[in-house]
Amino acid sequence: MLSVAGGSESSAPAGQPGVREYSMKKTRRAVREPGMLKEYDFSKGIRGKYAKRFKSGTNVVVLAPDVARMFPDSESVNRALRALSRISLRHRRKASG
Repeated sequence: MLSVAGGSESSAPAGQPGVREYSMKKTRRAVREPGMLKEYDFSKGIRGKYAKRFKSGTNVVVLAPDVARMFPDSESVNRALRALSRISLRHRRKASG
């Protein structure tokens, strides 16, 4: 068809070809693990943040509250365990020979 302005006229709807008003793709809903409250927000979490440290063999031990009050830091716990280990070795040596 010719328009009054001298160009051709199309019967196709106006707009850019290939651009859709909405997407047909289904959005993924976050699946919550059983026992996880919806208040827990891990959206800004970093996956594997401590994985390298864990893999290197770091041991985490949770002390009972009464024991934790006796040791202000990890170094004091390590000193006490080393001393106990030396005492234990001496005791075993005396008992065996």
